[in-house]
Amino acid sequence: MADERERKIERKFWAPSVTSQFCVCPIPFHFDTYRGCTYGCLFCFARDFIEFTRRNQSEEHRKQSYLEGNDPKGLVRWVEKTLASPYDYTKAAEVAFKERIPVKIGATADPFPVVEKWEHITYDCLKVFDKIDYPVQISTKNPEVFLSYAEEFKNSNIALNVSCSFCDDNIARQIECGAISPSRRFAAIKKLSEMGFRITVRIQPFILPYSEKVADRFIGMLKECGAWGFETEGLKIRVIASGKEKQIYKKIGDALGYDVLGYFKKNGTIESGDRVYNEESKRSMLSTYTYLGKKHGVKFFNADNLISSRYGCGAECCGTEFLRNHKIWGGSMRAMAFKDSGAVNSEEFGKCLVNFTRASNKNTRTIASVSKEYILNTLKKKKKR
Repeated sequence: MADERERKIERKFWAPSVTSQFCVCPIPFHFDTYRGCTYGCLFCFARDFIEFTRRNQSEEHRKQSYLEGNDPKGLVRWVEKTLASPYDYTKAAEVAFKERIPVKIGATADPFPVVEKWEHITYDCLKVFDKIDYPVQISTKNPEVFLSYAEEFKNSNIALNVSCSFCDDNIARQIECGAISPSRRFAAIKKLSEMGFRITVRIQPFILPYSEKVADRFIGMLKECGAWGFETEGLKIRVIASGKEKQIYKKIGDALGYDVLGYFKKNGTIESGDRVYNEESKRSMLSTYTYLGKKHGVKFFNADNLISSRYGCGAECCGTEFLRNHKIWGGSMRAMAFKDSGAVNSEEFGKCLVNFTRASNKNTRTIASVSKEYILNTLKKKKKR
């Protein structure tokens, strides 16, 4: 441990940003306190993102496990500048912030790696947001680190989301290789919930048929440890998977006791370059979670792309609905599906230009117009089926 502490994390500032998921997600606003991850989960969706963003850097930097830290002082400057500036619809992230759309911390990198215990990068950034009572949603596999200083944030505007796809320690050890065990996560959740934090558990991804077999026991365990809610999304596998990726899913299958890729061939379909579970399989799983949420008295939120008001308790699938004085992007597909959620829509956010994605043909269009077109096209495709 002493040797690790001697390696100070490289720090540089990157600002909060709007994600390309705004057509679907009512809260497409995120900010990572770290880049890279030391937990090494086999199904990690952010692995390709990290490798792509570091493609021209040194071999060490290109590794998923190489950590970089954000600069809290840079965040202070960005916040002060944004609050003092007029609305500029060419800067969607600044508008999202001014409109108090919750910022998601931990979208592509866990905010509580072990080094956070002495680096305190996430802690310092949370203090910046707490000073102005800004709504924050945190996703992590290590709630123990947050627990170490949670007393200072008891009255903060925070929604804490703990990621845990397995309820069996032995299975998790093989798949979520470097993360703390589910039992340790549940113990931390219990302590945090007793302190007054509302915590959702993120079962992402659910992996069939394993997840269906353990669902009742799993949701019962969440109730016992005091979780307020849970969210789910099905596993996705790239259609054109490399040999390395196939070996990864073989390891996952070995841990679960069946052929994961083979199951997908029988029960999957192709969607935007990914192999996902077919609609029948998804509906069965989402119906099961809806029922179990009611049975155990735990709120269920559907984070899967099969969006329907039949599944889940609301549009804000990451468990942010109780945050103070926040708005959402009401023109997203998920928000439109749950029109009666009572959440306040940010019309100003819809006026922003889509100049933050690689789709250059959308750069001169607004978030509102692109979202509307996406929803209409999606509905047309459904009618054709």
